[in-house]
Amino acid sequence: MFTRRDVDEAAQRPPRQLEIADLRRLEADVEERFVLARIPFHRLSPRLDHALALDPANAKGLETAGLVYLRLGDWTRARESSRRAVETEPDRADAWNNLGVASIECGSREQALEAFRRGLEIAPEDPRLRANWKRYG
Repeated sequence: MFTRRDVDEAAQRPPRQLEIADLRRLEADVEERFVLARIPFHRLSPRLDHALALDPANAKGLETAGLVYLRLGDWTRARESSRRAVETEPDRADAWNNLGVASIECGSREQALEAFRRGLEIAPEDPRLRANWKRYG
């Protein structure tokens, strides 16, 4: 997902570099989503816990942990990991989305709506955030 920082950085690059960089980012995003769809999440969870114990302020790791816990149905851990991710790096739209979904599952609708709203401020065109805002908002 693109953030405001990505857009600002892109504006400083020549057009050809922008196209190549965008293509590489898109390829990485698609590959990451494909890999995540095929991972046995129950095996990944202990590895994430260990990695985050070594680097507890790793926002990307916390965001990934939030997604893994969502896929496992561990709503409390998903909410905690996502909350820590957005505290570490507040511009992570995917982490805000994960926090919103986990909050809904934990019964915290107001916290979920706030998370979706914050994510949409960062990435207003994100289809998952928009769908969740429409569904729960």
